[in-house]
Amino acid sequence: ANERATNWLGVTIDELSTSTLNKLYPYDQTLFNQYKQVLLTGQSSRFVFERQPIHNQPVRWFDMQVEPLDGSVVVTFTDFTGQIE
Repeated sequence: ANERATNWLGVTIDELSTSTLNKLYPYDQTLFNQYKQVLLTGQSSRFVFERQPIHNQPVRWFDMQVEPLDGSVVVTFTDFTGQIE
């Protein structure tokens, strides 16, 4: 967990470190399903993710890259919302 991820998700580092994505955001399975697919196939994934408003934050657009690593995933993302608006 890092500060940029917590700002993006609208949670604290403690919340992000001690919870699951499904518990934090049970209404949106998009990221969970992408991460799961990478874990199951061992293949990386790159996709555009539209994050709906959460915790009083606006809609945001992200270029997401998910890579498998030792039974887990590494996620990098670029917020390109400003390029769309």
